Amino acid sequence: MRGVLVAAVSLAAGEALAGGFYVPEIGSRATSLGVAVTSDVADPSATFHNPAGLGNADGLQLELATDLFFPSVTFFRRPHTDPNTGDNLRYDGISNTNSVIAVPFLGASYRLNERLTVGLAVFAPFGATLEYPLEGSQRQVVTKIALRTIFVSPSIGVKLPSGFSVGIAANVIYGDLVLEQRNAIPYVTGDPEQYPDPEGSIQGTTHLGGKDPFSLGATIGVGWHDERFAVGASVMTPVTLNLEGEAHIENPGIAPLIDANNNTLQAAGAREDSIRVNIPLPLVARLGIAFKPTKQWRVGADVNWQRWSTFKTLAVDFVNEHELLPTPGAYLYDVNVENDWKDTWSARLGVEAEPFTTPIALRAGVLWDQSPIDDRHFSVLTPDSDKVGITAGARYSLVVGGGKLDLSLAAMHLFLRERDVAPASNGDPGSDGTILNKPAPSFFHGVTRAGFDLLTVAVAWRH
Repeated sequence: MRGVLVAAVSLAAGEALAGGFYVPEIGSRATSLGVAVTSDVADPSATFHNPAGLGNADGLQLELATDLFFPSVTFFRRPHTDPNTGDNLRYDGISNTNSVIAVPFLGASYRLNERLTVGLAVFAPFGATLEYPLEGSQRQVVTKIALRTIFVSPSIGVKLPSGFSVGIAANVIYGDLVLEQRNAIPYVTGDPEQYPDPEGSIQGTTHLGGKDPFSLGATIGVGWHDERFAVGASVMTPVTLNLEGEAHIENPGIAPLIDANNNTLQAAGAREDSIRVNIPLPLVARLGIAFKPTKQWRVGADVNWQRWSTFKTLAVDFVNEHELLPTPGAYLYDVNVENDWKDTWSARLGVEAEPFTTPIALRAGVLWDQSPIDDRHFSVLTPDSDKVGITAGARYSLVVGGGKLDLSLAAMHLFLRERDVAPASNGDPGSDGTILNKPAPSFFHGVTRAGFDLLTVAVAWRH
């Protein structure tokens, strides 16, 4: 049990922070252009993408958007031999059970004078939620994982002479994490590999939850533009979430917790402890360029770099380290788990056109995004791979009173590389390294196929 608990905690942050779960699709225009907007974003989403863009924003702008994420993850655990009976164990493929995740965006900007524009935005650039069958072949690793970050970011953009602009945003961050999975009594002191598919009578549930109510970061940006060209760059500073919360473990085999005076501190069948987990959010650097061959057409390209290499290890602190069984080693203990993620690049291209006399803008984009996770550290809890994405969208503007009401729709599909993690004896990547500091190789061996769809619906007011 403790081994699976350690592995699951270590992977929880991984799943939520993999390249596929840094979510830069903030704002409808950005989503439809493949997020190739660093050079010329001039709406409330500039607070996230490049605050310097606020220097070129007009009047009062308000935007409300909802991102609807549709995750699809399927895992086929590799068949293997039961070490106790010699039987060949085969498993049904499993898929995530949650179908849609809604994430809102709220942004505003207001030009104070010819030079200064202020902004405020609320968004969630890091996070993911995946739920799996309670009795599926992945249950010892995860049944539910949810990481959420909420950024509340005031910002300011300054328009400088000769087409230059600068900007900065302060990111006030709230974060929380929930992880649930199944455990089994033989894992407390035994080898989990000897029990690859434990029966229900010896299984229980593990729930971990923690939150960080306040962390602080910043986004800094610069830009330049003329009538046809625009160039921009921005940096989002790294932040470490310091999560504190509780671990609640249930299993009928857990012994009562007794103090030196023979008083029962915690009843049999369950154990609670406080936990502390630190999760680093990476530095993100963006560089973009845009070109308008005509007044009706715009082409933009971005290159992004994410410094995931700062996430080398994950420290999990069980505050009290309570005993689970009156057996040496059968307790909750602090762990340091290897992640060894890599820095990553992404490339993005977007095209925007207003070819009609009606106030309609058509948009499309493509993107390529690296994953920071190699096969050695991959699992169904971290279902991220190198990916290619296609995007499309449209905006329709209505004149209402003295302003404009924009109605926007954007869509994105991500194609992820299939992962196949197998034992070393088969000569495939992963194997022994894959299960370093994890409870059992066979829990992680298998084929994972994933894809993600996103639909963004937005309404904006410009005056």
